[in-house]
Amino acid sequence: MKNEAVVHIGLHKTGSTTLQEKIFKNIVKKYDLVSNLNNEKLGHEILNNLARVENNKSELNKIKKLTLNKGFISSESLSGPRGNPAFYKFYRDFNYNLFGKDAHILIFIRKPSEYLSSIYLQNIHKGKIINPEENYLNKDN
Repeated sequence: MKNEAVVHIGLHKTGSTTLQEKIFKNIVKKYDLVSNLNNEKLGHEILNNLARVENNKSELNKIKKLTLNKGFISSESLSGPRGNPAFYKFYRDFNYNLFGKDAHILIFIRKPSEYLSSIYLQNIHKGKIINPEENYLNKDN
């Protein structure tokens, strides 16, 4: 890795937290990388201010300088609000503008039926009782 960023765009319900805590932190430490996983300021700049920076070139350039020098970024926020697929195209373009064409992008995906089951079960665990008929489309839809 020269001066390119490694960016993990964490799609929801694909094990991002486990990857961050068990694998990515070790990679960051072993290769002495700048990362939002070990740098609170960098995490704030990138992850908590996306709405503010999306149309602000000076903020984007500031973040690029922080991340493109041996940087490793991992966040579910880079895929859009609450993993909503309606935002994927916007965040694709946003991430491209932020990290550039030379960034190494990591995206883990999951079988759609397993993803939907995981979302359903998460809601049940939170006490949001939802009938399966209200959560899933039927074959006709």
